[in-house]
Amino acid sequence: MEARLARVQGWWDDHRRGRPVPEAPEPELLARALISALDIARQADYAREDWVSALGRLDATLAVQQALKRPAEDLGATRLNRSNVLAKLPGRLGEAKAELEDCLALFAANPAMQAKALGSLTDPGFAALEQWLRQRRIDPAALQADIDAFLDQARDAASGPSGLRNGSTTTETEEL
Repeated sequence: MEARLARVQGWWDDHRRGRPVPEAPEPELLARALISALDIARQADYAREDWVSALGRLDATLAVQQALKRPAEDLGATRLNRSNVLAKLPGRLGEAKAELEDCLALFAANPAMQAKALGSLTDPGFAALEQWLRQRRIDPAALQADIDAFLDQARDAASGPSGLRNGSTTTETEEL
């Protein structure tokens, strides 16, 4: 696995330096292959609880996403996973909390992802959620109502004739 990841990473590095990559001539496909390889390796890191390696892979994924000039919202799931890994590393809790707070703001229009970020903030390592919400003048009842409405929409869409409503095909599949 590591050898294949290194090969794809080398191709990406060559592409970034402006060198031709005959094995992967399409930059978008190359980037997707690299992100997939990093994701597989990160899953192995999670299984081994190798948080330092997992963080490196998440940082590499973010670098690829940023090189492709992906919108901030598209980077959100990776940043959310990064914050959870940071929380497992000694001395990085403050950085993890700051990343989660950024994600919460980033997901203001996405109740499902906002709920994931809030769920991470309820981790005992972080400040109590209720206090955190009060400090930011966020009404927990209103937030819960937004999340419930989003979940109702998702259920309605899933039970519709084709499982989709308004042609939407967007899903959030990142794990925490």
